[in-house]
Amino acid sequence: MKINQIIKGLFNRSNRTNANETNNETKFSMNEYTDSEFERLKKTIKKDQIEQNRQQYLNDIGEAFERIRNLATNEKYINMVWAQFVNFSAKKINDMPDKLLSFINENNYRTLFEYTRNWVSKELKKSDDERGSLYPAQIICEWILNRINPDDIPALMLLGQMYKSEKDYKKARICFKQIMDYPNGFNGITSLAECYNDEIVDLLVESKRNGSNKGIVKRIAELNKQLRSLYINNISKLREKVMNATEPDIKNERVRYVSLVCQYARWSKKNGNYDECIKTLKDIPEDYPEYNRVLLEIALLYQYKGGSKYYNKYYDINKAIEVLKQADSLIKDSKDKNARKSVLMPLANSFHMIREYDEAYRICNLVLEIDPYEKNAKDLIKLMNDESKISA
Repeated sequence: MKINQIIKGLFNRSNRTNANETNNETKFSMNEYTDSEFERLKKTIKKDQIEQNRQQYLNDIGEAFERIRNLATNEKYINMVWAQFVNFSAKKINDMPDKLLSFINENNYRTLFEYTRNWVSKELKKSDDERGSLYPAQIICEWILNRINPDDIPALMLLGQMYKSEKDYKKARICFKQIMDYPNGFNGITSLAECYNDEIVDLLVESKRNGSNKGIVKRIAELNKQLRSLYINNISKLREKVMNATEPDIKNERVRYVSLVCQYARWSKKNGNYDECIKTLKDIPEDYPEYNRVLLEIALLYQYKGGSKYYNKYYDINKAIEVLKQADSLIKDSKDKNARKSVLMPLANSFHMIREYDEAYRICNLVLEIDPYEKNAKDLIKLMNDESKISA
């Protein structure tokens, strides 16, 4: 169907008496017209000519969106089409047309941001090789922060996450530190800690691949020092908040405190500070919300033999099993499936480590009842089956 015929059809519906029929056919025609615009753009944009024709292609995409915007009357449909054009532009030319940017305003930016965040979340789950460019999404976040709402924490968070995924840790830290300045900026603390951790891991990989040097060793030491300071200072602040909090805020403050202490404990364990790890965890009162997370971290410490440099004197699989059972008793009736899986899989692994295969199989099957697609449970069952064949 030619574009002119579709446009003509959109405006020749006044003589129809059935309102529902009119709305349905209008929607159908808009979908047809939108599809035709995308098909035209696909034929117009040549991959080998993007650099020399970039601005023309950007204008073509923007004008195509404007035509649809001027014809459509349903705001939700327009917003959805906007998201499709953003995705199309990202994949085809890794850029953002001005007309798509200028469409974002104080009335619709939260809706459009959600489309953007959902798209980015899907991309971040992909491997580095499969992931598409996030540059247009970065432009959207910067537009929101610079033009509409400089205090929009979700946009700051997403921008920081995108920078972190691209290993631009300096820019990522700027975003997360800015979030920390807000009263409700707790996620900035945990994200900043993850940012430090990711950079340390990258440096360790580089050191292993290319050989250690004084520069890398010094940088890792600096990052660990900054990370420890971040944890200690904010754990202290949160502890004070917990002590001074009243209902209804006290539960949320305790949950944040538990979350940060658990994150600090994992970092301490990884760095061989086992005494610090266990002490910090056991300082948390048992009546705090989400105490199962504390028990899980304690159990994982008992389950950990230690790194090549630091032997873990707390290593004890039987203790790990005991604590994991305690953690499971706290959440076995919970609707949070991921929380229970996070306890049951280490429990299954613990039984496997001491060759109690019947219990390991039983728990793996429990996990698969919760999530039939859980890969870790399937892998452990396969491993035990292979081991049984070898020993038979």
